[in-house]
Amino acid sequence: MQSVNKLSHPLCFVLFGKVQNPSDVSTLRQVSDSIASAACRYYLSQQTYEELCAMSGQDIDMPVFDASRFSDVDFALSIGGDGTFLRTAEQVVEHHIPVVGINTGRLGFLADVQKEQWVQVLADIMNGDYTLMQRSMIEVSRGDAPLSGSPYALNDVAILKHDDASMLTIHAKLDGNDLVTYQSDGLVISTPTGSTAYSLSNGGPIITPRAEVLCLTPIAPHSLNMRPLIIPHDSTITLQVESRSNAFLTVIDGRPVRCDDSQPIVIQRAKHDLTIVKTDDRTYLSTLRRKMMWGVDNRNDLSET
Repeated sequence: MQSVNKLSHPLCFVLFGKVQNPSDVSTLRQVSDSIASAACRYYLSQQTYEELCAMSGQDIDMPVFDASRFSDVDFALSIGGDGTFLRTAEQVVEHHIPVVGINTGRLGFLADVQKEQWVQVLADIMNGDYTLMQRSMIEVSRGDAPLSGSPYALNDVAILKHDDASMLTIHAKLDGNDLVTYQSDGLVISTPTGSTAYSLSNGGPIITPRAEVLCLTPIAPHSLNMRPLIIPHDSTITLQVESRSNAFLTVIDGRPVRCDDSQPIVIQRAKHDLTIVKTDDRTYLSTLRRKMMWGVDNRNDLSET
């Protein structure tokens, strides 16, 4: 975690948001207007601009970001839920741009600034009253053939069945050494940040973000001996996948890529960490308690049903 001094120049923001309904349009307008009123600059990402125009039914007079100008950007704003935050992360991580997550979704583990708090958060950022937190990411490659799209995942990489009901056979190696052969519906490789996502729903452990580990969690394994495994974060994971259809999915933070089983999937820690902006004193543990409802007593609710 890094404290930051007050900046002396007008800030520049690039806004990433998923526009699906009039409420999203209104939120984007409010955020952009507040930035302009604070004498700062902003741009909409190309996808956000296109979705906003489609929702409005006309061209919108708002500045659109040119991806060649990342060096001009001070902060990226993710306006939506955790899915929007993940898509923002993969686009900015190589450029070392800090991300602020404004939550308009439901759960919001990553996007934890409520939209009603944004004006105060903007003032805090302009005054340098914030901290920067680093989150590790993982990177995916496929033998000598690159995967389409971004190779980076903040949460997890999942190996899943594509179009066949039978289980996958996944031969796993760790740093070149044989680990185990999974017979299962798939396998989730998660970062500490992603431990509360798909891995958790398959029985994986919750891992605090500063732990320097990765987790391998099998999905519906054929053998009950196959349990989640914690490994060092600098390990190289090599997966040779076999399926009856000779095809499977590699899902990178929710983005599916169809693969055949001719070449292995290689997963390792990414060269770049993601930087997240925090402007309050809430900790990961307090967020975890609140989101997981630990300590909440529902007995009165049950007695009334």
